[in-house]
Amino acid sequence: MIYRFVSSSCTLSRFLTRGCTPCWLMIFTASKRTISMGSGKIRIPRLTPMQRRFSEVTHAHKEISKGLELQECLMSNAKLIGWVHSIRRHKKHVFFDISDGSSPRYLQVVSPPSAACDQVVVGSAVTVEGKLMRIQKPAPNGEANSVTELHADHVCLLSQSSALTPNSENAESSEISTSSVSGASGLQTPLPDLGVLRSASGLGWRHRLPEFASMLRLRASMKKTIRSVMDDLEYLEVDTPILTSANCEGVTQSFVVQSPPSAWTNGTKESQSTPVYLTSSAQLHLEALALGLSKVYTLGPTFRAESSHTRHHLAEFHMFEVESVHLDTVDKLCNEIENITRLILTKFGESLHTTDSNDEKQINPTDMKMDSDIVMAGLSAESQPNQRRTSLTPNAHMADQLYSSLQSILVKPFVRITFSDACAYLQRSQSRCAEVHDFTKDEERQIVNGFGGGRRPVFVTQFPIGLKPFYCRSADGVHAEAADLLFPGVGELVGGSVREDREGVLRERLIEGGIKSSVFAWYLALRQHGGAPHGGFGLGFERLLQWVFGVHNIRDVIPFPRTIDKVPL
Repeated sequence: MIYRFVSSSCTLSRFLTRGCTPCWLMIFTASKRTISMGSGKIRIPRLTPMQRRFSEVTHAHKEISKGLELQECLMSNAKLIGWVHSIRRHKKHVFFDISDGSSPRYLQVVSPPSAACDQVVVGSAVTVEGKLMRIQKPAPNGEANSVTELHADHVCLLSQSSALTPNSENAESSEISTSSVSGASGLQTPLPDLGVLRSASGLGWRHRLPEFASMLRLRASMKKTIRSVMDDLEYLEVDTPILTSANCEGVTQSFVVQSPPSAWTNGTKESQSTPVYLTSSAQLHLEALALGLSKVYTLGPTFRAESSHTRHHLAEFHMFEVESVHLDTVDKLCNEIENITRLILTKFGESLHTTDSNDEKQINPTDMKMDSDIVMAGLSAESQPNQRRTSLTPNAHMADQLYSSLQSILVKPFVRITFSDACAYLQRSQSRCAEVHDFTKDEERQIVNGFGGGRRPVFVTQFPIGLKPFYCRSADGVHAEAADLLFPGVGELVGGSVREDREGVLRERLIEGGIKSSVFAWYLALRQHGGAPHGGFGLGFERLLQWVFGVHNIRDVIPFPRTIDKVPL
């Protein structure tokens, strides 16, 4: 019996994880029969993904290759596009590892010297055509280990990695390029300079390094987890504008957008009379949508023109913001914040802890563990000169430790204290004066250590009304019905409040704050026509990632970080 496959191009991750599905299976020959695929009329049993993408074949391959010799071809005319991460040249064969970014694992390519020209070096972009082979290699424990290799017939160099001399005009670019090549090649190469990788020269390609590629895959997985949790809770995801005239966080923290004179209507400067800002929060628009849709959320970019230059701040970041008509008290608000946060962390932790998955839409669990290991090993601290990578291979201990850490934090309720409790504690430790002001980052750390033992998240409620924005409700005129959630290591992760639903009180707050009520006329009108008590909160997405994986600098959990004074690329 002969089996032959012709596959269209696909990612390494998808092919080696899912096997041959109707999307890729073009010709199937069994004995003397040829069955044409593509119409979707012929049913193929659902394929379960394998646990390892490049070290085993799929279950489909195992079923198809029954009775075949171990080294027989599994697939013909496989075409893969990727980047070379290491290369070893021998007399009869050239071995090189490639990755297309879909997985933390590399696929070994075996090529004759004639197919892999001398210009193919570490960092080169290549297209490889050949045959996927399953072969047996001895394992350290003496047992046979089945691995998958691509035996190349053709290797096409798409773009080689430049090797400019340090004395060239682009000396800085040359140094960066060399770092990118050596930094991606494996255990024996030093960690890249993370400061350089945050510069204009490094941001364009740092995602090719294993640490940042893994971080971006985990970032995408966390977004999927959030959306899955909110869907289960029957929240509706909505889109809110980035350009807005309603600034809810204060003018001093916002970026102003200036349109060119050619865009002015009838040649006037009417657009200048009403400033336009990059949104600092989707909250006001979410409030409008909640008053009609009941439970809504968004996960999108926000912008803050803060002068903070710490490792916890960005000028552009993503906020997970929630609004609901069911959150009309501080207790309900804190309960919902804790519930959603727990569900997200629990679901994400379980995806790291599982050993198998039959859901084709989910990332392979073993790959998620490896991604976590790579991130925690490479981005947990600022790299030192010539510091070696600790691991680029699967290490179940680190992923299991992360899961255990999440479990230990989530096993107990979050701590709840008042603003007065926190101030009294700080004053006893002589780290805070009697003047009423918001908490500094160091004070947040002390609060978490003092009330949460340095591990449990801490809610702070009953802030003085003067410390919170105009939209926060106050039942007694003294304390705001608001809550901040402080997390170990990152400080404030979530901020929320019950919204002021009384139009008269809201108008007075605007006047007291010196804010033009005309700009918020539409917001005030929401209280008149079908208004209802409601509340909501915002969670910093990058800070969540920074906390979960212990990343030292928040600029390393986002593809292109922006700060108030640096907007590269």
